[in-house]
Amino acid sequence: MKPRSLPETLSGLLTSAINDARQLDRSRYLPSARQWHVHQENQCQVCLSGAVMAASLEADPLIELVPSDFPHNAMHKLYALNRIRCGNWIDAWVFLHGSPPSLLIRNRLSDLPSPRFSHFQGWDQFDAHLRCLEALVPHLRTIEQLNESC
Repeated sequence: MKPRSLPETLSGLLTSAINDARQLDRSRYLPSARQWHVHQENQCQVCLSGAVMAASLEADPLIELVPSDFPHNAMHKLYALNRIRCGNWIDAWVFLHGSPPSLLIRNRLSDLPSPRFSHFQGWDQFDAHLRCLEALVPHLRTIEQLNESC
């Protein structure tokens, strides 16, 4: 199976990451905001980006990986997801698009809240974090549509 390509928008990337995270085998993966994709004690610890490495990018759970282990485009998207996890929306935009957003978009992104449980450890906190992120997807879509109309 060929790894899936990652979406080109923050909202699409976030939606894909949420879906990837929810499909992980809970006996094989352990969410940890401090680990990208690290095998320890019979489980692979993953952050939000690590969930994308595991699912969409089909990484082997026995191999330790960081974003720079992937092609340039995927690497920047994984870094963008890490910024999203912490609510650093403007940096996420820059990683994804390669340039800063316009003042209008910057102001809208600045209005987005930081998601709860961004330093998650374990499935309960990760699930809560994913729900917070999921609630922000429609707001990101609106901002991206605003950007397209400018």
